[in-house]
Amino acid sequence: MPDHFTQTTEVNNYKCFVVEDSVRIRTRVIALMESIAGVKVVGFSDTASESIEWLRTHDWDAVIIDLNINSGSGITILEYLRNPEFLNKKKVVLTNYGFPEVKARCFELGATAFFDKSTEIEGLLELLEEEASSV
Repeated sequence: MPDHFTQTTEVNNYKCFVVEDSVRIRTRVIALMESIAGVKVVGFSDTASESIEWLRTHDWDAVIIDLNINSGSGITILEYLRNPEFLNKKKVVLTNYGFPEVKARCFELGATAFFDKSTEIEGLLELLEEEASSV
């Protein structure tokens, strides 16, 4: 298993997986997420196929998805996550493509929340803080 996948044994953590291809942005987002009490980033990927495989085979509570990634698309991941087994999982889009039609499509595909990377990071952190406090 690649070293950017981890599995936590801590049961009271809100387990998040991050899909982001920019190392700089991914590093920053993960650091911000893990600064929230109870939030644990359990893995990350920069491709749709690797992300889907990980999400299919591991325990997680939320996935943070960039739409424009190295191979595939965040839309492909959202389409896969429409499967009923993922109904109670949080699917959060964090992207620079905040156009109304893109946002609407993501919600059609089951996104729980949608944030613009450049202006709405605080919204993501507030959502995760709220979710982690209820675990």
